[in-house]
Amino acid sequence: MQKLFNKILIPVDFSTGSRVAVEKAVEIAQRYHCSIHLLHVHPHAFIVMPAANGDYRVLNEMIDNKKEINLQFEKMCRYMDGISRVKIFTECSIVNGTWNYGIVDFIAANDIDLVLIGEQATIFGKKELLANPDFIAEKANVPVITVPPNRHLNKLSCIVIP
Repeated sequence: MQKLFNKILIPVDFSTGSRVAVEKAVEIAQRYHCSIHLLHVHPHAFIVMPAANGDYRVLNEMIDNKKEINLQFEKMCRYMDGISRVKIFTECSIVNGTWNYGIVDFIAANDIDLVLIGEQATIFGKKELLANPDFIAEKANVPVITVPPNRHLNKLSCIVIP
């Protein structure tokens, strides 16, 4: 019998919403014996340079905050180890780009089966997401679950099945 999921992707910006998504991913990974991949997307920064034939874009150097991102990944992995009853294989990656396209490209390159995106609670009760679940499900052809800040799997607000 084939497993339902093998690899779970969690886009993380190291916020509370990301932590909640990681908690749910640990639950699912334990139940289905699958691995977890944490992904941070670092946005491209462009500057416009004048040229004789018009303007063109030049990609700025990536801001060197990899040490801080790696430190945050280590903290997240220690946290996952602390809440997990069994050892879960975990990988962490940083890619450049936008959240939506960075996630879609990563899914295609790494055979991801499921994506969990944590919602961010705001003052007025509106939910915010790092990326668009509809876009990711359509482009990557994988299920995407948005995990609400209240942590209840029985109150998931959005499961997008491609």
